[in-house]
Order: sequence, then structure tokens, then C-alpha cells
Amino acid sequence: MADADAIRMSQARTMASKLSADNIDDLGRALLLLANEVAVLADRQKVLEAVLAERGIDVSDAVRDYQPSGKVAEDIASGHARLAKLIVDALCPPIG
Repeated sequence: MADADAIRMSQARTMASKLSADNIDDLGRALLLLANEVAVLADRQKVLEAVLAERGIDVSDAVRDYQPSGKVAEDIASGHARLAKLIVDALCPPIG
């Protein structure tokens, strides 16, 4: 995942260098998109942990300590890429 992190940082630096007063609306859209995504994910995480706790399964420590691999790691990386693309597209909408 270190390579994916490096790619995301490079993309962020590239996008930051393109920001100007002319695309402040795009920046606002990207921030709102990100805030919405974070809120939805946080809500889902809280609900999932609450449902499991109601069934006698306390997963908070297990989730914190989990080291993903295989398909789970691939799904996480895919989700990161999807979110990064959404943000980049919001910051710098495709022309045409």
C-alpha cells in the first residue's frame, strides 16, 4: 500500500499546483464530496459496530488491529482509487 500512498500524494501535489481562484467552485465541490463520503463511512462503521455489539460481538479492538491482505486489501486499494478519482474529477473536471 506504500506505493498507492505515494501515487496519491503525487496526484494531490499535481492537483494543488493547478488550483487557482478560477476553480474555487471545483474545490468546494471536492470538499463537500469528501465530507459526505467521510460522514457516510463513519455512520456505517458506527452502525456496524453497534449491531455486532448488540449481538454480543465486540469488534472495536479487532477492527483497529486488523491487517488486511488478499481480496480485502485489493478492495481497500480499489476504494481508495475510486475516492481519489472522484476528488480529482471534482477538482479538475474533464473538459468536453
